Amino acid sequence: MNVQIQSAEIAENMAYFDGTYSIDGETPTSGYVVAFPAFTETYSDDLDYHTVLDIVWKFILKHWGTVQSNSALYFGRWLDKESDEKTVYLDIVMVIKDRDKAIECAQSLHEIAIYDLDNDCEIRV
Repeated sequence: MNVQIQSAEIAENMAYFDGTYSIDGETPTSGYVVAFPAFTETYSDDLDYHTVLDIVWKFILKHWGTVQSNSALYFGRWLDKESDEKTVYLDIVMVIKDRDKAIECAQSLHEIAIYDLDNDCEIRV
């Protein structure tokens, strides 16, 4: 499939839905999602649709090669509902099967939380 078409489909979903997005359609359903802060970009949840879509589209295109070159990496979107600003995070993420290792990894990266795919919930670290 064409990169432009694939990235547009991912952008449409990432614009408003939290989750882990794969460029090959094989999205993980088990384990713990940990983000890499070096790739993180944020925006406020109160932006209009076209602005959000533009931000997400540019993020995906910027990092497409990184995610494509490593099958362990995915695109991620997370709305921090506990922040006063309702910040949305766009990330490059990986899934770690072991909970303790995922928490340890997230803490070493100074992350706010990880996501538990099995129980569909965030875990603040």
